[in-house]
Amino acid sequence: MNSPRWFVSASACLLALVAGAELSTAQEVQVGLADPGAVLPGAQVTLSVEVDLSAAEGLSLASLELEIRWDPNVLTYVSWSGGAFGFVSANDSEVGSGILRANVFSATGTQESFTALELVLSAPTQETSGLIGLDVSAGGADDGSNLISRMRERGAALCASTGGLTGDATGDGSVNIIDAQQIARWSVGLPVLPEVEERIGVLGDVTDDGVVNILDAQQIARWSVELTVLYPVGDPTPGQCPGGVRVLTSMTGGLPDADGFDLWVDGYQLAGVNGNDDVTIANLAPGEYELMLTDLAPTCSIENGAATRTLTVPNGLTQTESFVVHCAGEAPTADFAPSVTDLDVAFTDASSDPDGSVVAWSWDFGDGTSSTAQ
Repeated sequence: MNSPRWFVSASACLLALVAGAELSTAQEVQVGLADPGAVLPGAQVTLSVEVDLSAAEGLSLASLELEIRWDPNVLTYVSWSGGAFGFVSANDSEVGSGILRANVFSATGTQESFTALELVLSAPTQETSGLIGLDVSAGGADDGSNLISRMRERGAALCASTGGLTGDATGDGSVNIIDAQQIARWSVGLPVLPEVEERIGVLGDVTDDGVVNILDAQQIARWSVELTVLYPVGDPTPGQCPGGVRVLTSMTGGLPDADGFDLWVDGYQLAGVNGNDDVTIANLAPGEYELMLTDLAPTCSIENGAATRTLTVPNGLTQTESFVVHCAGEAPTADFAPSVTDLDVAFTDASSDPDGSVVAWSWDFGDGTSSTAQ
């Protein structure tokens, strides 16, 4: 009789390690303030909190808890109102200090993008930028599962600036027949001064139809002799804060930071960023801004400088700053030690992780059987 033979083929793979994989950007729930752009100093502006589920791959969001912060010396609270989904409640007891806390929930959840709430603020009375930070502290699916690691927040910068008077092509602070004549020349391809051409592009579309042509010149001509027009000729228009900060993040090391990071500007949380990301904060007035990258995992550190930096934004320019994040970590090694007694084979786990702990196991023994035991 032949001696019995056993063929044992075993392979081990790690199912879960706390920092073992970076979330796919295709599984994100994006919660952000809609870009308010530029407004006139002192004007009221409605900021909507938009929840974008287009990249959430079928996740059904049912609850959200968030906090909005702003500088009450720059922006003034007016009111808030609920959005188009679920039940919304807000704590406005600290709006005088620039803090609004709110939550939204529904028993059934949704896979469709929605507006969570709307916040009305008064813009700065001076020409400057006001920063509005947004932090999501909790979020859940309709089955109760925690989605906080899927959340990517986005705050905003509101630019208060006066660009000039609608129709003032010459830039002399008034609107009259000379402006109409210059716009008429430009609309038929005749030359005008470069600075006049630039102002025509910004202030010349008095009919607000997306183009500057002879109709705009005609409306200005009517207005200049006090005939009735239906358009805001001579009204102040918002200017621009064309400055910005572009932040690039990249990763080195063995294991990525699965939850990503938070980008703060002058003490306000303006963006959630991934390990390899490219984020621009627009609508910034000229000046110095403090950037800070936070929420790094304990095994991660900034490799190319400090986590907090000061950046000067000149008028009209976007400055770029990069953060290289190094996360120490090596992949775990799957291993076992077999021992044979008669027809029984026992396997003893010998897996290891040089800088962490193995938290789950999946064994395939090659003969159609498997196990998740250690």
